[in-house]
Amino acid sequence: MSRLLRQRSLQALGSPARQARADAQRLPFRSQSFDAVVCTFPTRFILLPQTLSEIRRVLRPEGVCVIVPAAELTGNDPVARLLRLAYRLTGQHRLRSERARSVFEAAGYTFREAVRDTLRARVTVWTLTPLTQG
Repeated sequence: MSRLLRQRSLQALGSPARQARADAQRLPFRSQSFDAVVCTFPTRFILLPQTLSEIRRVLRPEGVCVIVPAAELTGNDPVARLLRLAYRLTGQHRLRSERARSVFEAAGYTFREAVRDTLRARVTVWTLTPLTQG
């Protein structure tokens, strides 16, 4: 992902985008620094109270957090079948939206889920909006 960011920002902006690698519970940014926080294919760290508190801290008052917890391949080509098999064999599990909803709402966020179909996948998108900024 870092390599893709560098390549795409160079192409689009003519210079590399600034990047930071950090622990989700200790983000190295000032409070209210961002309009949006995006998290793709997170592990269970996204449900931790410390993570949700840090997201709230770095979001601006009207900010939003977008989480893509899962994308399920819908094709039946050899690559799609192989990837589905790999997920089964490695025991990777999706974060369940019912559990996530209860955790996010208890942490003071509104929760909205949408499922979008693409050419090769069905993508789940969660949108969190803080009820109040802390």
